[in-house]
Amino acid sequence: MSSRRYVVIIDQPRDVSDEQMAEYIKLAIASWGAGLPPPPQDSPFFDLDVLSVSVISKAHKDHS
Repeated sequence: MSSRRYVVIIDQPRDVSDEQMAEYIKLAIASWGAGLPPPPQDSPFFDLDVLSVSVISKAHKDHS
């Protein structure tokens, strides 16, 4: 498992429910490595505003 975690803060469009936003984020992350195209321009997800990205390094535990 990676020693880094990412926290991404995204401004949610007004016309998108929490459930839709969560599902879109899961699908987008899963498709990053598959080379899928971005959503169409008429999608509420086309122009999401990423407000911040933080990288959190986890300390490694010594299993000796």
